[in-house]
Amino acid sequence: MQSFYQFTTQEVFDQLKTSASGLKIEVVPALQKKYGANVLQEAKQKTKLAILLSQFTDIMIIILVIAAIISFVVGEHTDAFVILAIILGWGTAMVYPTFLATVAENTHPADRANSLGVFRLWRDLGYAFGAILTGIIADRFGINASLLVIGLLTILSSLVIFYRMKCRDNDFINVIGWLNNKFFARRSAKFKSI
Repeated sequence: MQSFYQFTTQEVFDQLKTSASGLKIEVVPALQKKYGANVLQEAKQKTKLAILLSQFTDIMIIILVIAAIISFVVGEHTDAFVILAIILGWGTAMVYPTFLATVAENTHPADRANSLGVFRLWRDLGYAFGAILTGIIADRFGINASLLVIGLLTILSSLVIFYRMKCRDNDFINVIGWLNNKFFARRSAKFKSI
């Protein structure tokens, strides 16, 4: 039997009982009866907790977590922190493409490059100022306090994103256009009145 790529266009149309203009409306009920509705069945959605827990099923993560626990138990706290830093770095590397996709997905196409630039600017500033802030807090109050503050800031930022950064379908905002209208239109109106 030949594969579809070996047929001519007309042979494909004949075999699929269609034409270049598509299916005839009177043929559709018979085809639906024979093949079923042209609908994808939606899979059961995982809960957010299930998605989170599924991240810990990777054998390398399990080995690293066990190694960190053993290091803490035997008193090698530095080794445990290094292992946990490796896991944190791995997680950051895994989530970064998702960040970029989310920024691009929730930004007007005309603003994607600018939005990604702003995202990367603030992310990189977070690395720099986060290190300075952590160092100052660690020197003043101890390493546990600095880790607690950074953890609380991370939770706070995730709550801000969750509650404030909603983007719905067909509700994209052209950021550059909005800024121009918000600030520059007001300024030009002032100049016209002078």
